[in-house]
Amino acid sequence: MNLCFWIPFLWLLLAALLGGLIGWLLRNGRKTNSHAVVNHNANNTYLSEIDGLKKNRLDLENDKNRLQTDFDSLKLRLAAAQNRPMAQAAPAPTKVEDTDQWKLQTQNHTRTIEGYNAKISNYDSQVSSLKAELAAALLAANAASSSLLSSGINLRNPEEMETERQDILARIRTRAGEVDLDRIGAFSAETGKKDNLKRLRGLNEFTEKKLNAVGIYTFKQVSKLTADDQKALNVLLELPKNKFQKEEWVFQSKRLLGMVSDELPEVILTRIGTKQSELDYNRIGGASAANKDNLQLIQTISAYDEAKLNALGIYKFAQIANFNRSDVKLVNELIEIEEGKIRNEEWVKQAENLNKSANEATLSRIRGRQDQVNWERIGRVADEQREDLQVISGIGLFIEEKLYALGLNTIEQISKIQTEDAIDLNNILELTPGHIQGDEWVSQAKKIIKK
Repeated sequence: MNLCFWIPFLWLLLAALLGGLIGWLLRNGRKTNSHAVVNHNANNTYLSEIDGLKKNRLDLENDKNRLQTDFDSLKLRLAAAQNRPMAQAAPAPTKVEDTDQWKLQTQNHTRTIEGYNAKISNYDSQVSSLKAELAAALLAANAASSSLLSSGINLRNPEEMETERQDILARIRTRAGEVDLDRIGAFSAETGKKDNLKRLRGLNEFTEKKLNAVGIYTFKQVSKLTADDQKALNVLLELPKNKFQKEEWVFQSKRLLGMVSDELPEVILTRIGTKQSELDYNRIGGASAANKDNLQLIQTISAYDEAKLNALGIYKFAQIANFNRSDVKLVNELIEIEEGKIRNEEWVKQAENLNKSANEATLSRIRGRQDQVNWERIGRVADEQREDLQVISGIGLFIEEKLYALGLNTIEQISKIQTEDAIDLNNILELTPGHIQGDEWVSQAKKIIKK
């Protein structure tokens, strides 16, 4: 055959090959673009959250600086009150009770500033954690990219994500009847005006749509939600666990409606700090910011709740675990939170479980400090000869366990503690400064021995 006879067939074959190659490139190009969109969206989500945390941190830093200025002024006026002759006229307080009041204010400011520093540190930790998550997510996405593309799996694109959101909203609408609109108030677009619920911290556009889907459009409706309502809505709206309570959307709504004080947080924390005398710390135990627990591990305790508890002198799971019914009601009032929140959210039960783990770690640390005790003066006693140390006022169950862990097993050993020993033991046993001296353990022990 003549070569010319095959030329048309060769052109057709070449065209088919080129067509197939172009189709493959276009398909993979779409997949790559879709993958890029997903990565871009994920990246923007993390960066947006990081920016939000940085803004909150900056606001907190500014508030702290303003408070520090007031604090410095208070210290100067207190110093003037203490050093100025009584006969010399001065704007600073000169009466003893006035001086005590200034001291109390400076102490409250100190606690508040400690709270700000802790919250700022928490923001920094969250930002670092989010950055690490973002880096890990991007690495994982890039590593999976080639295998996903080669397998022919279609990556999610914005249209698919929007479809999924609409499916979620449709699913939520079918359960809208579970919300008691008769109690919290039904909203009518014809007679009422919807609020911008995104003004509530931690509530984004999609969550607002979810609330709208069950008939919640206003701050007034949110303000009427009970603790049980919030738990139910967390599930119904498919939110992260305890999101409603953690973000305090009910409290925020009441604040926007003027139903609660619009005072600055530092003013509220200072006021709470003045109420410490109303709690029985001999029974629930004392603590300080130096060895505080992360109380936000208790579900529904927000950062602001923790700051309020700290202002009241409550830093440890053990303290909350020691609450009785009267304490639960009293602390709920003192830290100015939603009525019944501590009881309804079972803070005490949660604290007991968390405290058990924390106690084991504490006792382990104390056992490792036995070489710091002056045993030549106090004397060693075998564990088999342990006595009931709780007969000494100021020694509760856990402090007794601490003493046993350290090797202090008898009343006689405690009677031999000297002043310098007491100072060291307060630190070793992780007690509040002056605890042993303030409760007069040594004199109590000597009286018990004489009997």
